[in-house]
Amino acid sequence: MKKFHINELEIYEAEAPFTRQNKIIIDAKNVENPPFSLGMGIYRQGENAQMHVHENEVEVMIFTKGKGQIKLEDGTIIDLEPGLVLYFPPGEPHQIFNTGEGNLEFLFIYSPAGPEAGIREWKVVSK
Repeated sequence: MKKFHINELEIYEAEAPFTRQNKIIIDAKNVENPPFSLGMGIYRQGENAQMHVHENEVEVMIFTKGKGQIKLEDGTIIDLEPGLVLYFPPGEPHQIFNTGEGNLEFLFIYSPAGPEAGIREWKVVSK
């Protein structure tokens, strides 16, 4: 058994122009050979990610706080709110925007684990 507390995890921050923060909760750095990884996205007011795709991984997002939108490659826009769960199969491009007044927060799961390794290369802004 492993135990983690979200408030004790490092916060990683992406560089501008797509500044946003992530926490990695479960990955190969802290669990031996996990079949998935789990993290937390924190987009402050006005922040967004670039359009991106995970070619080899499923991504599940569980929105827990705030308001936002996700844009798909075909231009479809989906409103984000607490309680919404999104499933992205491998190869489906998407882009997240915080359109609310506070933080947009969500949990993300990658299966298999892997993309979170790139997040660990971002600048650590808090421990």
